[in-house]
Amino acid sequence: MSTSAPTPPGSPTREPQKTFYFFSSCPEPWGGSEELWAGAAEELQKRGHRVLACKTYVSYDHFRIKQLETAGIPVHEYFLKFRRPSIRRTLNRILPNRYNFPTRNRLQELWIRRIRESKVDLVIVCQSANHDGLAAADICIQAGVPYVVIVQKASDHDWPGDATRNLMREAFTKALKSYFVSEHNQQLTENQIGCHIPNSSVVRNPFKILSADPLPYPVPADGIYRLACLARMNVFDKGQDILLNVLASEKWKQRPLHVHFFGKGMHHEGLEGMAKHLGVANAHFMGFTNYVTEVWKEHQALVLPSRAEGLPLVLIEAMLSGRVPIITDAGGSAEVVDDGVTGFLAEAANMVSLDNALERAWARRGEWGEMGKLASQRVQQMVPLNPCSSFATELESIAMHATKHNSGS
Repeated sequence: MSTSAPTPPGSPTREPQKTFYFFSSCPEPWGGSEELWAGAAEELQKRGHRVLACKTYVSYDHFRIKQLETAGIPVHEYFLKFRRPSIRRTLNRILPNRYNFPTRNRLQELWIRRIRESKVDLVIVCQSANHDGLAAADICIQAGVPYVVIVQKASDHDWPGDATRNLMREAFTKALKSYFVSEHNQQLTENQIGCHIPNSSVVRNPFKILSADPLPYPVPADGIYRLACLARMNVFDKGQDILLNVLASEKWKQRPLHVHFFGKGMHHEGLEGMAKHLGVANAHFMGFTNYVTEVWKEHQALVLPSRAEGLPLVLIEAMLSGRVPIITDAGGSAEVVDDGVTGFLAEAANMVSLDNALERAWARRGEWGEMGKLASQRVQQMVPLNPCSSFATELESIAMHATKHNSGS
């Protein structure tokens, strides 16, 4: 395993430098599910460790990739993307061997060799769901390298098939530790694979709110209440179509309530078209924003109609900012929201449940300011102020114990 240079005589004793390798399987150029591993990687780099990273769908123009590489953390593409296997096979027949495109198995062998040659102490397999990083875990198993697994989402409507289920069991049971962003996700994953996952625990994601103090409540001077829906434009997980269907009813069209949708993604144009088709004039599409605090200075509440979640970052950020969440009981949301006290929970991701939650919230809109203050107090007791630093410290400890175990000490 890797070590740092010898400590000069008389110098303070420090732990040997470790090498950490982060694998991210996020199916997009960047996602909120990647902020934990990226923040922990930057923290480990600052502490003098060697940090490497790879991910799917790397966009070297993305500001987070640039930040990582500026910090001295190289980010490689994880597996080449072959959209047309038939084209690859045809080219391999006509090109000289040295120019052939590698197959998936060959790529896996290359990654196994890269991990071994890099003398990695610990691999962190960062999954955007609970089974999209299985290939990376398998690489670690074949290479004989210690690894941990992070699960950012588990979905009730995305059960793995039996072949995938067996791979999941192996990946989780052989990991030194498995991290989940909510108790719901952990329990659901255990149900899906039919066994207890050893050495598992809940870890929290970082957030963009810089202060733990709630923002002043923006009393609507014009009488119009503004709800913010901050989420990736992907109806499979985030359910914006459910919200638009609710807003299409005459009672919500007539009320002084506007919903601002923040985000971008594969269903952006489709959702805008749906809003126009339904005549929902009080739905506004604002695009993506990094300025979360500015959003909560102007909006009275969060609305999030998710079908599947881990633990939404926007939920934590809204509550820390003193804003009432109106949210579906998906993932770990019910673990931080006390229904009717610090927010409003829809029992399920459907029109009837969401409409009922919105109705209950609307009837108590005069209490949103005080409920938001209580929400901020409650969530501060559940979420560490610096999750990335805490996670980096835990990874250091795991790497140290793994090194001692492998050396037989």
